[in-house]
Amino acid sequence: MLLRQVSSWVYDTFLARPSQRKNIRQAARIRSTLREITGPYACARQLSYLRKVDPFAFEELLLTSFKACGYVIKRGVRYSGEGGVDGIIYNDKGKKILLQAKRYTGLVNPAHVREFVSKVDQCADWGYFIHTGSTGHSVYDILAGRNAQVISGENLLNLIVHSKEPDLKWS
Repeated sequence: MLLRQVSSWVYDTFLARPSQRKNIRQAARIRSTLREITGPYACARQLSYLRKVDPFAFEELLLTSFKACGYVIKRGVRYSGEGGVDGIIYNDKGKKILLQAKRYTGLVNPAHVREFVSKVDQCADWGYFIHTGSTGHSVYDILAGRNAQVISGENLLNLIVHSKEPDLKWS
């Protein structure tokens, strides 16, 4: 596990592509800005802010947030064209978890969730569909009994702002 963490740090520091390093730095600034948003309706204002950030920086923000929770992260070579997977993380038991990141302003598109769950079934132990929008009932129906779950709203903000690991609902 320690070897994975060291190799992850080496990659972030020296081997990441320039665009990845830029997005990693931008993700740190976003996280700092989110922590400064307090007071009434902070949660709503933080989610509104997240919906406006660069999508690649949002992906990096999620990866670095999971890293802060102790997961080992694996970045893709590029940000688009990766078959619906925006990141891969490994928990302390070595379980492979796929990430899909969406910055929605409205309801989650159930077709996106179906495609992601299919990908998880093919090549991972678990999956997180992470978004900034609203989760409709049809999405929960799609996820029922599957090896994936949604992270959104307050759970998303707890992950990013407070490095609070999401509760796993392992099936």
